[in-house]
Amino acid sequence: MNTEPPKPQSTRATRTLRIALFASLVLGLEWRFADPITVSADSELWPIPYSMLFLCFPFALGVWAFEVTSARASAKSDALWAVLGGTLVYVALSVFGLF
Repeated sequence: MNTEPPKPQSTRATRTLRIALFASLVLGLEWRFADPITVSADSELWPIPYSMLFLCFPFALGVWAFEVTSARASAKSDALWAVLGGTLVYVALSVFGLF
């Protein structure tokens, strides 16, 4: 018989905070590769954010499917949601600008 106490589940607030922190790291990496101000001002680079936006739709379906089929929430699914969130914020900054 298993006498170990059950492991505590992460609460929704801590999971949301973890995803937000991961997303800020993703946004920082994407910003380092291509500054959104430079991307929006350069005529050759302006399709990049739109391409990233269109690729987010199938990625979001994949992340959702991974989340639904996994037994419980894990760091892997949180990292996938963070990549999606950071990319969407980067696209919004590139398309709409900082102000």
